[in-house]
Amino acid sequence: MIRLRPIEEKDTERFIQLAMLGSIGVTSLPKNKVLLEEKIQNSLEIFSSGENFVQHKTYLFIAENLETGQITGTSGILALSGGVSSTHLYRIQEELRGDGQKMAILVPIHHKKGPSELCGLFLNRSHRQSGHGKLLSIGRFLFIAQFRERFTSHLAAMMRGHFEEGPHSPFWDSIGRKFYDVSLEKVLHEVSLDKTLTAKILPSFPIYIHLLPHQAQEDIQTVHDHTLPALNFLLDEGFKMTQEIDIIDAGPRIEAEVKEIRTVRNSIKTHYQIGELKEKKNALISNCRLNFRAVHAHLQEKENGIIIDSHVADALELEQDEELFYSIIN
Repeated sequence: MIRLRPIEEKDTERFIQLAMLGSIGVTSLPKNKVLLEEKIQNSLEIFSSGENFVQHKTYLFIAENLETGQITGTSGILALSGGVSSTHLYRIQEELRGDGQKMAILVPIHHKKGPSELCGLFLNRSHRQSGHGKLLSIGRFLFIAQFRERFTSHLAAMMRGHFEEGPHSPFWDSIGRKFYDVSLEKVLHEVSLDKTLTAKILPSFPIYIHLLPHQAQEDIQTVHDHTLPALNFLLDEGFKMTQEIDIIDAGPRIEAEVKEIRTVRNSIKTHYQIGELKEKKNALISNCRLNFRAVHAHLQEKENGIIIDSHVADALELEQDEELFYSIIN
């Protein structure tokens, strides 16, 4: 069974090994041991904090194979984006010219204090057909549903943009590289180490989209093939495409009102009992603690609660008479 839980000190080495396997473009998982250790410490601090308010720190989760102890993936929630390193983006807008013609432009913008943001989703390649991605991606919403005061009323996510083998990005070559002449791979690596670098890449004035090469235009709001499943998960949950894109790979920024996210909206707090399941339903199930535990498993709904098997109860580390959270999923 795979369980989602907060990262712990004991996971440090295995987490670093996993992050080093990360694909190009996952800038929230820098391939730098010191920065990864710093992320772990920040996560430990925010999970242990008794202060129920939004902070500029990231809640880090790992997917753990309970049989082998292997860490198969990771995901996170940045409680408040912006801050010291503002979020720099392009906004797609239309400009009305004097002759009445409308032309699409990319307007440089930055968010000094943005909403909470999903980040750091990475699943080991050997587990990508296992269904674990849904737990890593959507399981975070059960945590948000229970601790709403720790997050903003809206939730955003930057989706990794499309680029070709190499890696090569017509979008980066057409705009960003004119201001910062390094390869796509190098700039993504440097931004993962220093988020303030994006301010130096961002141009001062809008750019007419029709002046870009055709392939660069095609890349705008197009996601990487490996990112498409995660995007579809989130769109199914109620996220919507915005008109904002990443300044490096043109990946889309999506957003949702937390209370309208399907898993949050449909989550139920209830009592449980252990027993045999006669009518199985597919669900995300979690405990109700900051020491969070969640699994993707079967349950049976009944009039005054649910029935789960003993393996689920053990995975969630449930105590007798403790309540749990669950949300039925397709």
